[in-house]
Amino acid sequence: MESMVSGWASGKLELDMNCPNCEKPNEQSNSFCIYCGAPLNAEVTELPEAQIGELVSLIDLNDQVQVLRQQLSSVQNALERHGITSGTVPIESSPRLRRQHPAPEPGRTVPVPTFAAPGGPPAGPLARDAPDSDEPREPLRDRLPIDWELILGGNWLARIGILAVVVGMGFFLKLAFDNNWIGETGRVALGIATGLAFLGAGERWRARYPVYSQALVGGGVALTYLTIFAAYAIFGLIPMYPGVGLLALVSVASATLAIRHESMALAVIGILGAFIAPFVAGSLTDSYGQVNDIGPSFQLMAYIIVVDVSVLALSTFRNWRWFTTLALIGSLFTFGSWYLRYEGEISLLTAQGSLTIMFLIFAAATTMFHMIWRRTPHALDLTLMALNATAFFGISYALLWEDFRSWMGGFTILLALFYGGMAYLALIRIREQAHISFMALGIALIMLTVAVPVQLGGPWISVAWAAEAVVLLWLSYQLRMWQLRVYSGGVFIVFLIWLFAVDTVAALEADLTPLTNEYLPVYLVGIATTFMGAYLVRRYKSQSFEREAPLFPALLVIGNAILAVAVPIQVDEVWIAVAWSVQAFALMSLSFRLKVVEMRWISMGVLAILFVRLLIFDTSINFTMWDAESGTWVSRRFTLFLNYRMLAFASGIAAFYGAAFMLHRLRGGLQSWEKKELFIALLVAANVLTLWILSAEVIAAVDSQIIDVSGRTAEHVTSLSLSLLWAVYASLILVAGIVWRWRHVRLAGLGLLAIPVLKLFLVDSFALEQGYRVAAFLSLGGILLAGGFLYQRFSGAIREFLFEHNESGLHTNTN
Repeated sequence: MESMVSGWASGKLELDMNCPNCEKPNEQSNSFCIYCGAPLNAEVTELPEAQIGELVSLIDLNDQVQVLRQQLSSVQNALERHGITSGTVPIESSPRLRRQHPAPEPGRTVPVPTFAAPGGPPAGPLARDAPDSDEPREPLRDRLPIDWELILGGNWLARIGILAVVVGMGFFLKLAFDNNWIGETGRVALGIATGLAFLGAGERWRARYPVYSQALVGGGVALTYLTIFAAYAIFGLIPMYPGVGLLALVSVASATLAIRHESMALAVIGILGAFIAPFVAGSLTDSYGQVNDIGPSFQLMAYIIVVDVSVLALSTFRNWRWFTTLALIGSLFTFGSWYLRYEGEISLLTAQGSLTIMFLIFAAATTMFHMIWRRTPHALDLTLMALNATAFFGISYALLWEDFRSWMGGFTILLALFYGGMAYLALIRIREQAHISFMALGIALIMLTVAVPVQLGGPWISVAWAAEAVVLLWLSYQLRMWQLRVYSGGVFIVFLIWLFAVDTVAALEADLTPLTNEYLPVYLVGIATTFMGAYLVRRYKSQSFEREAPLFPALLVIGNAILAVAVPIQVDEVWIAVAWSVQAFALMSLSFRLKVVEMRWISMGVLAILFVRLLIFDTSINFTMWDAESGTWVSRRFTLFLNYRMLAFASGIAAFYGAAFMLHRLRGGLQSWEKKELFIALLVAANVLTLWILSAEVIAAVDSQIIDVSGRTAEHVTSLSLSLLWAVYASLILVAGIVWRWRHVRLAGLGLLAIPVLKLFLVDSFALEQGYRVAAFLSLGGILLAGGFLYQRFSGAIREFLFEHNESGLHTNTN
């Protein structure tokens, strides 16, 4: 029976047989190997029904133990949330047993039922009617009501009260000093006695009132910190170095007591009291003079560093995140207050040295626990790493920038090397959990990126922020931490604001050399990092939340927006339209090649902006013809059709026709409105631009005196030329619609042809001189006669055009 029980405890009974062919374990009841199919000739070991019943009882007992373990673990978690800990090792659940066996028939022996640990193969043909206990249970903490009265009254009243006592003692010491009620030695003795009394009471009531005792012990630690600090830094009763030594002993005792009580609340109360002490004791005000020769300016930093060392010692053994967070915030706040108070009395070496020591302490405090005990860090742990690095970097720059501006790039590189070394050490220590390594590597990469703009200055700041945003985005997927994506988004928003509000404005105001100026790398890096972000979002789509779905198209839009803004900054005049034309055509092509519909939308947006620019700005781009002083058009090397304006329009027209061609040829996967309405819109826009630029060229040719006319004659020539141009262009469209049997093209041709006809009868008949009027009527009449002949020649197509109602697509064959 003992062998059966030991087998049961290990996950299955030790009565299986090995296959003689593949030597893999099989159940005794099997006739053939379940792996290779070889026959099994071993005899089945059978047990009497009484032993089977005893074994089943053991299994039921195991189920009950598992339930008790789960409930006990839930109770411990609930107590720890309220600051109540027992110091016991957490109970780890052993593998659950799944059994399968039927009720035995009376009077006969049955084969021994087998059991498999969770995740293993089925145990055999025997099954029991009892439900499997592996089903998830509702956590106990969700079923137990929360007694807020007990939490607030029993826990937080004591904690808040002890903090009030610590603050009150600090104010009492200050008041006693101001009024000379008690001698300096008496004040220190009173503070020490009160602190020791709290410590003794806390230890005495540790077992009976754990939460209350933790508050008392924390208050005792805080009072001891306060009193010793006042003794050497304020009253000058003891020299500085013995005072710092006593503070170190208090720090060791504080860490030991926190671990002994297994209480983060105790540690938090102690650390809050330690950082409140200098403020309530008046060391940051003018209430006390400079007692010692060294002065409070240095003694306060020595005090803070000793307190931070205790934080490091405690954080090495307990990962109490909020304790470390409060210590870091308290250290930074105290340092800032200290520096503002004693800025004129302390050297730069003292300030930067103190800040560096604090930085190194918290760099270790946020990582040592995980590296020593090989634990996976939480998001808050990694946030503390980033906060410590950011604070040290920013404050150091504020301190050193004025005197060491030229060395700040090297300082940033040193900081990057420090975090690079940390990443390497973390990877060696806990290779299977690379969270700290990745985070340190990310900080190192950011520092390396920042070193460039810091050393060079100017618009390189945007480069650093863009790189930081994409690195954080990459880290968020590598570490599977969505919080880093939030940070990345924040940095990216700052980058965009700075890029458009600062760099772009400065670039527009500056007289830049196209494509060879300091702002070009800013836009190139911005575009590259944005598209890299879009690539990461698409690649790691499975790790993203549903609400992050718009990120991919948003990044594509932003990247192309940066490109569109960069174009008019890096190039000028006609080349802006050329660049936007290339961008729109490339986006349309990539949308089909990569099957990314968002690129097609962006292409349409760029084409729309291009259309507006061509009509409003580029129409008057022939500045070589304009005399700014006289305000008149003059002939200045103008060449019909071979000029910059025609280049701008030609590139735009080609982009519209190219986009329409791709929509027509690559129709698979397009929506119906893209196949029809969008296609027609692109063709209409292309023809509008074509007719517009041809009309502008005709007007420019007359104004530039290529045609030797002037005065009223020039106006008549211009009007006649436009009428003929529009009529010829409309006829060509009409012919194309008839030949290629496109109904919508024929409609467009007829509609356009109506414009010069109406102009001829309503305007030219009265405005033109007799000779030009004759030419207009004869020319337009000839064009109309030719059109009529075409309609007679292709009468079948005409009838189809007139009576066609049920065509599908954009064109219908006419036979």
